[in-house]
Amino acid sequence: SKNAKRLCSPFKPFLGETFHLNSINSKKKKEHKGIFYFSEKIKDSPMTIAEYCDSYQFKYESNLSIIENFNGIQYDIAIDGPCLLYLKKTKEYFRIRRNKIDISNILSDTPELRCLGDFKISNLNNGDVLTITFNKTTLEGKQPNDFLGDVESSGEIQYKIKGNFSEGMKILSSDDKNEIFSFNFP
Repeated sequence: SKNAKRLCSPFKPFLGETFHLNSINSKKKKEHKGIFYFSEKIKDSPMTIAEYCDSYQFKYESNLSIIENFNGIQYDIAIDGPCLLYLKKTKEYFRIRRNKIDISNILSDTPELRCLGDFKISNLNNGDVLTITFNKTTLEGKQPNDFLGDVESSGEIQYKIKGNFSEGMKILSSDDKNEIFSFNFP
């Protein structure tokens, strides 16, 4: 982006357009507490964006393909592509797989955002997998913002996750009997 005051990337960038964000103080590189982010639109159809981010705590790189479909009532967005996250303190690598997002009623005063499918984070060091499921059939009768999940280690479920984006979430033991952690979203 050629606009030095822009704090976020453009919604529909031109092919080859880049966005840079650098909050690292170049005089104090040893005290690296800022963030460096770079993205570039590398393909038009489907829109594909390459991203790279580096901070003192993590590195992130991704190649996002954004598939959009608008039928006059509902706007579907499918985000696909590899995403890698490296945590510098623990030296762990994670692969992230995103779920589908539906935005309906965008022409009204009350648009709705709904997530569908599985959101997965896999620890490439030890094989642990976090899966959060947004699925109409699994969550029938529940609120659209409800989600279920589990943390799997060595092929066995270690924890279960239940929540709602409007309220909060709970992490439970694998047998659903003990609450290990909970918090409310602001």
